[in-house]
Amino acid sequence: MLVYRRVNRISAPQLSERVLYHFLAEGTYRHHCAQLRSKLDQCRQPVSEKLISLGCEFEYMPDAGMYLWATLPHGVDADALAGILYNQGHYFAPGSLFLYREPELARRKMRFNISRTQDSAEMLAFEKLLGAT
Repeated sequence: MLVYRRVNRISAPQLSERVLYHFLAEGTYRHHCAQLRSKLDQCRQPVSEKLISLGCEFEYMPDAGMYLWATLPHGVDADALAGILYNQGHYFAPGSLFLYREPELARRKMRFNISRTQDSAEMLAFEKLLGAT
């Protein structure tokens, strides 16, 4: 029991609580989050416009966040497309990863991480495959 108490006191939360308090109170975290939001806001419109030009549609266009949900053009299977892209070394998130209770709806949906999609090798590979269908 004595050993347990010593280890417990060594890893007591006071140090981590103080570090976290200092980090939050200093304002650097708030500044960091504001910078991230600004960068995401700059990426969102160009990525959505690019996806629209490729025939994708949006049911809802968010004004914040790091993801866009798009409906792929008719006849394009999100799972198959994501599988091909995965084999090329690119990671995409087909709707079936999220909408497992609605497989027909999920088949044409894909989630895009806008910060990783804009002007990237992933988008070029996606565009090339979508153009080939």
